[in-house]
Amino acid sequence: MDKLIFTLLFMGSIFVTRGQNAPVPRTLENALDIAVKNNAGVKASLYDLESSKAQKKTYGEIGKTNVIGIFGQYNSAAKADNNFTITQSIPFPTVFTAGAALGKATVQRSTLQMNAVENELAYQVKSVYHHLIYLKALHRWIMRQDSLFAGFERASNVRYRTGEISLIEKTTAETQARQVKAQLMQNAADIRIYQTRLQTLLNENTAVDVSTATLVALPLPDYDSTSFSGNPLLNFYKQQIVVADKQKNLTRSRILPDLTIGYFNQTLIGTPVQLNSSELATASNRFQGFQAGVSIPLWIGPHTAKVRAANAQMHVAESEFELQQKNLKGQLDEAIQEVQKYQEVITYYQTSSLPNADLLISQSQRAYQGGEIGYLEYLQSLRTATELQTAYINALNNFNQSVIRLEYLTGKR
Repeated sequence: MDKLIFTLLFMGSIFVTRGQNAPVPRTLENALDIAVKNNAGVKASLYDLESSKAQKKTYGEIGKTNVIGIFGQYNSAAKADNNFTITQSIPFPTVFTAGAALGKATVQRSTLQMNAVENELAYQVKSVYHHLIYLKALHRWIMRQDSLFAGFERASNVRYRTGEISLIEKTTAETQARQVKAQLMQNAADIRIYQTRLQTLLNENTAVDVSTATLVALPLPDYDSTSFSGNPLLNFYKQQIVVADKQKNLTRSRILPDLTIGYFNQTLIGTPVQLNSSELATASNRFQGFQAGVSIPLWIGPHTAKVRAANAQMHVAESEFELQQKNLKGQLDEAIQEVQKYQEVITYYQTSSLPNADLLISQSQRAYQGGEIGYLEYLQSLRTATELQTAYINALNNFNQSVIRLEYLTGKR
């Protein structure tokens, strides 16, 4: 009776909790779309992309136009002279070309960074989603174990009352049955934990759940030893080299002279209006002209230092790319081995162990109920069969997680 009350209270608490949270089932595709839409990291990378696009337009900047007015006695004793000069400094044309190339490369880098963030997020969502499917499949199997061991416990009680088994044997059966119930409680808690993780990844206010609880092996994506080249994070680091190179070209271009053009309009009171003329200019006479010049750096040391610094940054980007490339290759090789290992394990269980496990359960039940075998043989048979089924479910989950890892490394959502 105590065990019955315990079980009812436990199952009731699960239903109450679920009723309060009211988990909303989501398909994997729907969950991925929601996560990309709501995730703060994706939003930040989108803002960074918008910033890069806006920054790209600044590389055509030519600087402010100078407007200067001069008033007073700058030409003669006349105090009413005035001069208006407009000048504009323009960087050497190659600066605009180099700046446009840098802006384009920066926009591409921001795009790849956003792709890398989305790829990482998709990996996390898929991993949690399929682990939740695994936990629910495991829950169903533990429920079946609970039924098996509950039957074993009832049979043991009957045989104990008739004097066929000892108290130790009866207690062992009860302990085994309660252990399964403890596993059931732990698994139910794990399900709620992973539902919370999925809700957090989707950044939703209400509880979410998977739309299916069927645990099947995921299809393998196409891959080879070089598939890591499609990883968005690796492409981001590769683009860092391009950005650093374009930055170096822009820095080098800025060493070239700046060009200056200008226009002036002024009075020259008291000055002859024309050559060989005695007529003198008044305040109503205007004189105009144009200016042209170049700005040459007299001390080139700081400029060459900037070029060396930009070149060093490019080497930094190259080293980071090589490191990331080596790491991803190693991770891909490891993921491929993991996939192949669990694929072999699953095949073994499906073709050999699982049919034997089902046969072992059914035959041992009949034999124990018929008194053909003792409780030790029956208990060992149940343990062996349940361990085989549990190991198969775990192998399926490990295989699926390896496939998800492989998809992440190859950049396939």
